[in-house]
Amino acid sequence: MTFSLKKNRRNTRSYGGSAKAAPSRSTTSRPNTRNRARPVKEKRPFALWSKLRGGRVQRFFCVLLLAGLVAAVTGVCAGSLWLYGKATTSDFFATRHIDVAGNVRLSREMVLQYGGLKEGENSLAVSIAEVERKLRATPWVEEVSVKRLLPDRFVIKIKERMPTFWVHKDGVLYYANESGEAIAPVESRNFLSLPTLTVEAGAEDDVAYLPRFMKDLHAGSLPVEAGAIASVMVSPAR
Repeated sequence: MTFSLKKNRRNTRSYGGSAKAAPSRSTTSRPNTRNRARPVKEKRPFALWSKLRGGRVQRFFCVLLLAGLVAAVTGVCAGSLWLYGKATTSDFFATRHIDVAGNVRLSREMVLQYGGLKEGENSLAVSIAEVERKLRATPWVEEVSVKRLLPDRFVIKIKERMPTFWVHKDGVLYYANESGEAIAPVESRNFLSLPTLTVEAGAEDDVAYLPRFMKDLHAGSLPVEAGAIASVMVSPAR
C-alpha cells in the first residue's frame, strides 16, 4: 500500500515503498572575484620628478605674472608722473582769472597777497589747502573757501571779522570786534573811524554785554545815534 504527502507544489516526499528523490535545483558556480588579484600599477621612475617639475612650472608662472603686474603698475605711475609734470608746466593751465567775494575791509590785491596766489601761475601747481591756511592766518579773515575751476580760474570766498571799536593795546591802536577782541592795527590803507572802547579794571566780565548793547544801538532802540558816539566806557557796577 502506498501513500504520499504533499507539502507544496515544488517539494514532494514519498513514503512507503519506493521513494523518489525530489528534484534539486541546478546551480551554477560563480567565479570568486573577491580574492582575485588586483592589477599592480606600474611605477614610473620619473613620476616624482614630474610632480616636482610641475610645481616649479607653476611657481615660475606665478613669479612671472607678479613681475608683470609690478612692471605694469610702475609704468602707470611713471606715466602719471610724466603727464603731471607736463600739465604743471603747460600754459594751458596758467591762471588767468581769480574771483574774490565777501571781502569788505580787505581789497582784492590784499587777499591775493595774503593767500600767495597770483595770475599767470599754473593752476595745477597751486595747493588750495595752503592758500586757505595762509588766509585764515590773517587777522581779518574769519572763514575762507577756495575753489579751482580748470583750466585757469580760482574762486575765493571769505568772511571777514567786522570791526566795531578802536582799542588801545600796548600803546598801539587796534580795530576790535563787538566783544572788544583786537583784530588788527589801524592803518591808513584800511582806515575806518570807530568809537574808542575803554574797559576799566573790574569790569572785564561786563564786556560780554557789549554785543547786545551794540545791536540795540544800531537798531535804534537807544535814544542816541550810533554815528554820534565817539567812545564807549565799561565801568564796574557801583
